[in-house]
Amino acid sequence: MKLHHIGFTLLLFSLLVACTNSSTTPSAGDIQTAIAQTQAANSTLTSSNTTSTPSTPLQPSVTPSPTNPPYTGPITGRVSAFSVNLRNGPSTLHTVIGSYPGGTELLVTSRVAENDWVEVDINGHIGWMFAELLVIEGNMNSLPIITFPDSLAIRGRVEDTDGNPIRGITVSVFYHSTQGELRVNVSSDQDGEFSAYLPKDLVGTLDVQVTGRECHSPVVDFECQLDNYIQLEDRVFVTIPQYEDIIFLYKPVTLKLKGKVYNSDGTLVAGITVAGIRDDGSKTFATTNALGEFSMPIDEGIWGVFTISLDPAGEGARVAVTVADSSPANIELFAPFGGITLATPIGAVPSNVVLGRFISGGLLRKINNYNAAGKPVMKIYEPRYKFQQDDQIWLYAEPVLADGGNYFYEVYDPNYIYPVTMYVRVIDIEIIPK
Repeated sequence: MKLHHIGFTLLLFSLLVACTNSSTTPSAGDIQTAIAQTQAANSTLTSSNTTSTPSTPLQPSVTPSPTNPPYTGPITGRVSAFSVNLRNGPSTLHTVIGSYPGGTELLVTSRVAENDWVEVDINGHIGWMFAELLVIEGNMNSLPIITFPDSLAIRGRVEDTDGNPIRGITVSVFYHSTQGELRVNVSSDQDGEFSAYLPKDLVGTLDVQVTGRECHSPVVDFECQLDNYIQLEDRVFVTIPQYEDIIFLYKPVTLKLKGKVYNSDGTLVAGITVAGIRDDGSKTFATTNALGEFSMPIDEGIWGVFTISLDPAGEGARVAVTVADSSPANIELFAPFGGITLATPIGAVPSNVVLGRFISGGLLRKINNYNAAGKPVMKIYEPRYKFQQDDQIWLYAEPVLADGGNYFYEVYDPNYIYPVTMYVRVIDIEIIPK
């Protein structure tokens, strides 16, 4: 699965200690908990006959931006994804009030300052949609900006220890309720700032974590690998309402830790995640290249360095590395479960599991709804994972007929080991013969 969202790296440890950050070294159990949480997730539903009812979205004030083109009225657009949720506020923490299939026409009436969510009007049904799932026929910057008071937002900043802003860092806000876990992802802008908008009736504590990085971020190299920075503060618990801005920190470093990762048979392994955690909770990450080699940024201190398998969940033996004022000697690590190869990308699997390949890309879908017979009803909630053409995945061999007449394959331990059953559409997958 081709993700440049370190959702699997940062989140890995984002949840890890205190992270995504705390000041204590995490246990293996912490790591498995971290692995069990995922990234990235725009809101979509499968095709649905759900009819939405008009709702009153949160609109404390509407303020057109003075530097943007003059407002000339709503602009037209349409749903570009398979299906998109309509929500009563600009985040996935807000309630779904409808679902609309691809091609649905709409009017875009306003936006939040970050331009990631827009308010839309679909035949009188008013709500919010994620902008990346729409085709918007016009200049979105001409739309008025709806602003929200601090009591309805989580705000923060990502910066380095010199105070320089860091853009392109994905921050996730988790809220645990009786209905399960809710999550919204936002990214830091060129000023290092991020905002996540909350429902007006939300109370309690939020878990806010760094969970990913975009490939244009200054903390990564041309291969989207963490470079010249280590991760410091990257997790905080916030009681609603928030009274102080959150600061997530990265530290510029010049030292490198290099090494190789082996299978149990002595062969070198490509594509293995390597992580390091310092005794104060700071973190660093790398991925082995085609030769099984890795190079990760590191700083002075005592580090535990180890490999990680996301599927199935596990970690290799830790190597203690003490770093002084120069780059340490190269190290050797072993991949968990004897390693991962192209032939068996996730190691040993049950006999009734087969290897599949995405024909032209697709989505891995989490199913929350089942009927009385235990069959999936295919009402899709977050998270979802995007795959590209030729990405591989393990599946149970027998397809499942869901209510609604569509066949899906159940996924065997999908990436991130999310603790729910997940599926992929049969029409998206080609089974690779053994």
